[in-house]
Amino acid sequence: MCNATNEETRMKILRFIDNYTRRHNYCPSMREIAAAVGIKSTSTVHGYITRMRRDGLIVAEDRCPRTIQIKRKHPQDFSHIRTNTIVRKSV
Repeated sequence: MCNATNEETRMKILRFIDNYTRRHNYCPSMREIAAAVGIKSTSTVHGYITRMRRDGLIVAEDRCPRTIQIKRKHPQDFSHIRTNTIVRKSV
């Protein structure tokens, strides 16, 4: 179950990935994400990434580093995230 802290951390991760990718033209490593959002373990970051992939917020290739992509242009587009619920708009 997600709580406010988990949702805040997800948003921090999404924003960091977006900003980093815009600056460097490739996505950050798990260690860079961990350092940027104040997480001590890369395993914890991996857990967040896995859940965000499951929830459709990002895409990434398995076993390929630096392949994370945000599915929307701006992380603020994810302001609708609530506990274990994502409102998806039809395309």
